[in-house]
Amino acid sequence: MIIPIITERRRREQDDPKYEKPEDFLQNLMDGGVELNDSPETTVQRLMVTYLGSGPSNATSRPKV
Repeated sequence: MIIPIITERRRREQDDPKYEKPEDFLQNLMDGGVELNDSPETTVQRLMVTYLGSGPSNATSRPKV
């Protein structure tokens, strides 16, 4: 679902001189992976790790009995 978005953004960035990058978290991840030559799959993995790591832990949300 996200890989086609990444592919389209990269294509437009190369082909369209008037293309303006969106200012969002996905674009920040894409820009950070340019130096590493990240594939779209690697960018999605980094996005998933960020989302999973940002959620609350079950251990802290459980009431003590």
